[in-house]
Amino acid sequence: MKIKLLLSLILIPLIVNNANGQLVKLTNIEQIKNSKIIVILTEDEDLNSHLKSAVENFWDFNEVVDYLSEDEAYAITKTNSNLLTLGIEAVKVRSSTIGKGFSSFRYVTEGLQIEIKKGENSKSLMNQFIPSLGENLEFADVFLSFGISTLNYTAGFMIENQLKNNMRLYNDYQKYSDASLKNSTLLITENWIHKKTTIEEIKETYDGAIEVTPFIDWKEAILEKKSGTAYSIVVPIPAGSAYMYMHYLIDCETGTVFGVARPKINVGLYTYSLTESNSGYIRKKNIKIYNDIIK
Repeated sequence: MKIKLLLSLILIPLIVNNANGQLVKLTNIEQIKNSKIIVILTEDEDLNSHLKSAVENFWDFNEVVDYLSEDEAYAITKTNSNLLTLGIEAVKVRSSTIGKGFSSFRYVTEGLQIEIKKGENSKSLMNQFIPSLGENLEFADVFLSFGISTLNYTAGFMIENQLKNNMRLYNDYQKYSDASLKNSTLLITENWIHKKTTIEEIKETYDGAIEVTPFIDWKEAILEKKSGTAYSIVVPIPAGSAYMYMHYLIDCETGTVFGVARPKINVGLYTYSLTESNSGYIRKKNIKIYNDIIK
């Protein structure tokens, strides 16, 4: 699993609008649709097991033909124009240079994404950032499933609605979908609630049905595609000196992305964010933004 290094000045405008810091054109999606996928395996067998399970259960946009090592996958895609790779990739994002001369420095933030591309040195066709999988891969099954499911849904969504690109994807999720979050009970795992926010505050603030659950129950609803429920998941996007946090609201059963609650802009001082809604935890302010997504 190689590390991709990016510059934050390019990413930030894209992050605010589409979460993944990448301009994805409809032609990219059509190329994926008309191709077949080789899933790149890692050197960790447990991680490979979780990745295979996520792909088998949450990917149906096109055909997956094989699961191979990185070297094997790239060797085959070089000789077959109809094959693409899907894999997990670590990303490092550098800030612009701060200071001058010997005292100059840059901040670097790190993230994890699932990426579809043509080959080893080719540009990404589509990507989806995901939360950390945990030191012992304790979150790998559900977070990889989120990433694969959201890639799958977004690809189909862009083709169905003939979106030229993903520049306004957050708004488009709500603009073009008939699905309503009001018809689902929103599940929030208690692990993500900010220590200064109470469960009572969350229930009083949210305009629909909401349930705060232990992580294991939250995960089970996602992996088992529990009907009548949706889930909130907080995704950190590396942006150089800090992170931007995107709160995806997704239907457990269908993978429909109802919307993405996010700060319109992040105001911060170096690594410290001054924007309350740009939080890696769920606060009352975030719940108020969730309400804007309910139809």
